[in-house]
Amino acid sequence: MTTDSNIYDIDGELLRSSEDTSELTIEEAQKRIESYQKKLNELAEKDPKDPKLSIYNTYIKNLQTYVFNQYLLHPELMPHMTNTTQDEIQKAMEDLKADVEAEESKETIMEPVSDETDEYVDFEEVKNDENV
Repeated sequence: MTTDSNIYDIDGELLRSSEDTSELTIEEAQKRIESYQKKLNELAEKDPKDPKLSIYNTYIKNLQTYVFNQYLLHPELMPHMTNTTQDEIQKAMEDLKADVEAEESKETIMEPVSDETDEYVDFEEVKNDENV
């Protein structure tokens, strides 16, 4: 008896045959993510309470983790960012810096809380009368 077997998804589609021992490529994983997202959207439109939704979410999460880990292990495979992406990142960083500076300036401009709002009661020792 052999322990090799085909791997199928929840809908019975063949994911990998028992003879296929090659590693999943990043491109293949991304294609599967896209197809699962389409299936997920179709299922959500038909029945938002379909139990397959959580399974497809798990498939997508696992594949995204796989792709991320592959990029960590092999950074040379990571697609280079385009100038547009770099410009967007630079703009976002500048916006964030401006927001932080504005928030810090608000904190320094705020007036301190006046003592009038705080009520302070002097300590008063109360004797314990046991005869009461």
